[in-house]
Amino acid sequence: MQIIPSIDVTYTHTEGAPLCIVQSGITYPHGSDIHQKRRFLEENYDWLRRALMNEPRGHRNTYGVFLTPPSSPDADAGTIWMCSGGFMHGCGHGTIAAAMAIVAARPAIDIPEYTTLRFETTAGLVTAEVHARDSRVQWCRFEHVPAFVVDRKVRVDLGHWGRFNVDIVFAGNFFGLVEWDNPEVALSADNGKYIRELAVALRAKLREQVPVQHPEYADIATIDVIGFHGKASRPDADYRVAYMWGDGQLSRGPGGTGSSAMVALYEDQGRLKLGDTLTSEGLLASGIFEAKLTSETRIGKYRAVVPTVKGRAFLIGSAKWLFDPEDPLREGFTIAEV
Repeated sequence: MQIIPSIDVTYTHTEGAPLCIVQSGITYPHGSDIHQKRRFLEENYDWLRRALMNEPRGHRNTYGVFLTPPSSPDADAGTIWMCSGGFMHGCGHGTIAAAMAIVAARPAIDIPEYTTLRFETTAGLVTAEVHARDSRVQWCRFEHVPAFVVDRKVRVDLGHWGRFNVDIVFAGNFFGLVEWDNPEVALSADNGKYIRELAVALRAKLREQVPVQHPEYADIATIDVIGFHGKASRPDADYRVAYMWGDGQLSRGPGGTGSSAMVALYEDQGRLKLGDTLTSEGLLASGIFEAKLTSETRIGKYRAVVPTVKGRAFLIGSAKWLFDPEDPLREGFTIAEV
């Protein structure tokens, strides 16, 4: 009888944004830090990333995380983020979901009202606070890595798409942020294909036109996420947003690292000050994220702000995936959209 390798995962969504959590099954090199763990995954388990993120186990907009043992006494776990397009440096909706899932996995009698979890990421330490009531996990608020504005109103000409003013912001990943002012195309789920294709074209042009480099992390040197922000549909939201990352993945929820980027942008514009909050909705408008500007700092030559982001996630299932060595589609597949 052949033993088929398998791995157990947990699934959540954060206001519609999916997450696949891999919390076991991988032995990391002894003594490795979070950056070395990421390189280890890239070199040895990229097949597993593809298998979980792509069809038939996932889909093009799936997001995932490898929860790793901590490499520092300052952390409770490591988080290495992934999507069908590769590995990422941070994820806010995933931080909310992973933290809530960890606390929810405890016996109900052992769940305190507040739990603090500290996560290593390749962009710095992220601290999450999970709130529970009557033994039920309610929400998570995380303090993100410092966010800062790199450049404002970078002019980009995309030919038939038009001309755009783009703000370049770092918040765990480098973002290109654009205010959505197209009166003919609403920033909505119905127009997801148009939004995604525009974002892919815009990011490609930005990468040609605008070099970026994080002052402290040599491997963070590309614009990875495009965000469009416009008028909200909910009365409790300040704006609606759509983010594109990876090889064309489109956000569903309000975006956690994106909320951090928007805090930095609003503060730079003079529209937000210390202690203020900023609320956002995603394309589905099922709920909001609440971001708050908590403090100021410096990252290299950049003046930066430290945001917190609050949101909620839901457990939706678990799976034991099998990986038959004889399966020609063991590592998953994608089919280009027409």
